[in-house]
Formats: sequence, C-alpha cells, structure tokens
Amino acid sequence: VGGTFEGEEWRKKELEDLIQSKSGSNRIILIDFTSEIEEVYLTIDLFVLPSTNPDPLPTVVLEAMSYALPVIGYNHGGIKEMICEPEQNLVSPKDYSKLGRLMEGYSQSKSRSLEVGSLNQKRQIEVFNRDEYSKKIAQVYKVVSRG
Repeated sequence: VGGTFEGEEWRKKELEDLIQSKSGSNRIILIDFTSEIEEVYLTIDLFVLPSTNPDPLPTVVLEAMSYALPVIGYNHGGIKEMICEPEQNLVSPKDYSKLGRLMEGYSQSKSRSLEVGSLNQKRQIEVFNRDEYSKKIAQVYKVVSRG
C-alpha cells in the first residue's frame, strides 16, 4: 500500500513485473496511496516495513501495532525501539532471504502471529499512547526551558 514519488514510477512498474513473474502472483495486491487505511489494516495478518532508509519514528508501525499486527522489517531507525521482540522480528537491511523467511514463519503460525500482534498492541497502548507522548514532550520542554 502506498505510491511512488514523482519521477520514480518505474519502481512500481518494476515491482509489478517481478510479481507477475512469480508463482502465486494472484495473491499479491498492490494498492496506491489511500486515505481508507483502516480497511487495509483490517484485512492483513502481518505488517512488513521494508524501508531501506532509516526512519526515526515510522508512525505507520504504530498504526500497525494498534491493530494488533506483528511487525517485521529492517533493523535500523526507530522501529528497533518500537516493536516487541526486535531481535526476532528485524533483519539486516536488504537481507531479502531472511525477511522472506520471517514472513513465511508468520504465515505458517497463526498462534505466533496473534501472540506477537497482541504484544505489539499492548506496547503501543502503554508506551506510545497520546498521554504518555504528551508527558514526555512536556518533560523535554521543562528541561529545555531551564536551559
């Protein structure tokens, strides 16, 4: 789900061609940007963040966690501090084989998927909720204002 930046439409075409060349291509759906993201989260079993550039706070991960989804991705950026069990759910950037094996593992174990998704949701509620975030920002302002 998501689009490409202007001038980089070739990336989507390349991905579409790759998908069509593989068996099971009918099981993969590419969706451009949508504002109806809740409908998407309610239809998926696993969230994969394959960003090759580190993001200090990928809010899309928090969204996925709020829907009790297991989250896997590359071991860089803020995702390392966000999800439960990062050592088991993150791989070195561009380690496509290991990322694929993680995806396969979750597809084969519904109970593991539900367990990790539940842990992620609990962590999102306890650590990344609006009240906790506001408290932490207020603490930073206090420290800075004492300067």
